Amino acid sequence: IKQERLNRLMLIQQEISEKKNMEYVGKIIKIIIDEVNKDIIIGRTQYDSPEIDNSVIIKNTKKLNIRNGDFCNVKVVSANPYELYAELI
Repeated sequence: IKQERLNRLMLIQQEISEKKNMEYVGKIIKIIIDEVNKDIIIGRTQYDSPEIDNSVIIKNTKKLNIRNGDFCNVKVVSANPYELYAELI
């Protein structure tokens, strides 16, 4: 019963989170960079805690001079319950 209740709550929370994240699509936001990889950059907004809240994912990062701790403005192009996908501007 405990697990069933948790599962129901998590589904409700996913819907809430996705709705809130979809409100960012098309908007420009400022993020801090947490991780720079070969293929993606991972950051977060000022409202998100590392490893707990949403991540902002930036793809196609070749030839960019970005480091951990940098602040960047990005345009959010899509979202899901746990992540925002953005492009650098």
